[in-house]
Amino acid sequence: MSDKISILDSGRMTQDSQFSVTVNGRNVVVRESIILDVQNGNYGKTSKIVYKTGGLGRQKWLEVNSKSDVGKAILEDEDGARGNAYRNTIDKVRNLSKKQALSNVVAHDNALRESGMFEIATGKESHIGTPFPEKENVKKDITTEEGGVDETTPAGTTNDKKKVTTVLIYPKDMSKKQDYIYIEAFEYKAPQQSSLRQNKQVQVPNRVRAYPFTNAKERSKIKKYKNVDARDTETQEKFGFTNTITSGLQRGNNVGGQQKDIIGTVRLPIPNSIKSSNGVDWGEGRANALEAGAFLNTQSAISNVLGGKKNIGGLIGSGVGELQNLLKDLPEIGQGQSGQLLSSVLARTALAQLNINVDPSQFIARSTGMAINPNLELLFSSPKLRTFTFVFQFAPDDEDEATMVRKIQRFFKQGMLPTNSSGGDAGAKLYLGSPNVYRLCYRNNGRRIKGLNIFKICALTSCEINFTPENVYQAYEDEKAVSMPVRSFMSLTFTELTPIFANDYDDPNFDDPSLEDIKPNILGKNKITEDDIGF
Repeated sequence: MSDKISILDSGRMTQDSQFSVTVNGRNVVVRESIILDVQNGNYGKTSKIVYKTGGLGRQKWLEVNSKSDVGKAILEDEDGARGNAYRNTIDKVRNLSKKQALSNVVAHDNALRESGMFEIATGKESHIGTPFPEKENVKKDITTEEGGVDETTPAGTTNDKKKVTTVLIYPKDMSKKQDYIYIEAFEYKAPQQSSLRQNKQVQVPNRVRAYPFTNAKERSKIKKYKNVDARDTETQEKFGFTNTITSGLQRGNNVGGQQKDIIGTVRLPIPNSIKSSNGVDWGEGRANALEAGAFLNTQSAISNVLGGKKNIGGLIGSGVGELQNLLKDLPEIGQGQSGQLLSSVLARTALAQLNINVDPSQFIARSTGMAINPNLELLFSSPKLRTFTFVFQFAPDDEDEATMVRKIQRFFKQGMLPTNSSGGDAGAKLYLGSPNVYRLCYRNNGRRIKGLNIFKICALTSCEINFTPENVYQAYEDEKAVSMPVRSFMSLTFTELTPIFANDYDDPNFDDPSLEDIKPNILGKNKITEDDIGF
């Protein structure tokens, strides 16, 4: 083995990645050490993996045995927690390497390719089954003979500063090999972040020297600061007028791609009623001959003006001038059917100035017995956003499962709501913070079910819980909740943030932001194929 060389100027050889797994219905905090040595072909691989055991005041970290329940949960990575934490850690190291003098992202990416971890680090392949080293004498970790876990930290919490994802499962003994729906929650990220100008004040240089002969009172009136756009040049150009009208409105990720931590995950049985409906809007289009002729002529004239690179004033003036020239030609069109149409429309326009509204087509029909041809045609308008409604039934068997049901219901009820403050400053309630957004996927044993539809990122628009599904209130005593309903139904309605397009099925790199947000569900083992139902 050659001498070790760290990707970081600090010389640190590992970077910790922290996540949690669920074992026998309980949350276990795991820490994985990622190798940063670029010299020996193991960059990005795992050097050590440990778990936290013990309650408050007696916690300690122990090495994981791959054959134990905890080890198996880590390797299966059912909820994607290990994979997400790994990618976040690799992205952090990559960003650090950008700021260094002795190493850069090229060395980082090349080292990942050499070790065979590049596809996993970029989310193109699943992290499921990625092995980790262990000592031969490692004990069976925290798994007990009764199948319990020596872990008192509640699910979704940790005493460490690092964030741990909330993991919720119902029923608690649900097999990973059955079909289920997997729901991940994220903080919402605005699609046009930094599109609006952001002002900042900068000091005007040499203000006193510029006015050396003014007195103190006059100098005090001279502006000391000026407002400038705080955004970088690239962002200003991206959302500038020219780029917007030539390339369209640019949008980014709604969950930050692979950079954003998952707030929590929920695994539930697939409900009995699931539907998927793709839709588009088509509408009637009407344009009589006069309307079509006037528009086409004027549009052509204005296009010529644009080609001549005239200013806006000249553009509008030329357009009006071309329309006036068109009207001058009206006497030469004749007095036949065309003349009737033109004169009738112009008469309507003149009468409209007197607030007299008439329908020219009615009078032409009365006079000639003919109707103006509207050139009626069905025209495509826009795609529709898809909406999905799921009804989940809960009937907990014990107090632990009842606790899980309440956590799941609260997870969605709270997550769909906006926030009305941010840190308690005076202007915190001027705006509302956006609710969470969700990534949904039908799975079996960690893999996407390709016989059911794919989801794009969704907003939760409705959460309804029926505590009396049989129209009779029934409850039992529960030490933690006082009383717990015997059964309850939870109805969730999700609406996708972006529409589905035909090329979403065939995009080889899935670089569109709406697809980048769901890459774990459409790459690697979950890649869309010809036999896949798709969206």
